[in-house]
Amino acid sequence: MPDQDKAKDCDPTEAADAGRRREAVLWKERNAEAIASHNEWVEREGLSLEKLRLF
Repeated sequence: MPDQDKAKDCDPTEAADAGRRREAVLWKERNAEAIASHNEWVEREGLSLEKLRLF
């Protein structure tokens, strides 16, 4: 019965939000190398459409 008590106290929205936050952290960790590589490329080459910016 203790598991049922925990389930009653669990807010599904909070549980879903916690799951999404954890997935975001994992995604960032898995893709850190690609993100860093892309950022280096942008630093070196600039933004591809920068010349079209109006600001």
